[in-house]
Amino acid sequence: RGSYGIDLIGEYGFPTFARDLVYEPYKHGASATDVARVIKLGINGTKMPASVTLDDKQLANLTRYVISLQDPKPPSLTNAERYQRAIGNLDKTP
Repeated sequence: RGSYGIDLIGEYGFPTFARDLVYEPYKHGASATDVARVIKLGINGTKMPASVTLDDKQLANLTRYVISLQDPKPPSLTNAERYQRAIGNLDKTP
């Protein structure tokens, strides 16, 4: 379940989990260009919407903020461990 008790199910019917922007690698690239593209265009098949109302300055500021969240030394977790952490069965900190 997502925050606020909402089930997060993608458009293909599979459960989706919010990405941990601190400890997990960015799935669609970690460069400023990649992060800005994901923010602006969203991700098809997921609950990540496009942010078409942001102007260029807002997009650049949000991109820098998201990148600043990333831990330079994220823990190495298996997919099973990441799943358990996403559903709340493992500690959120490494």
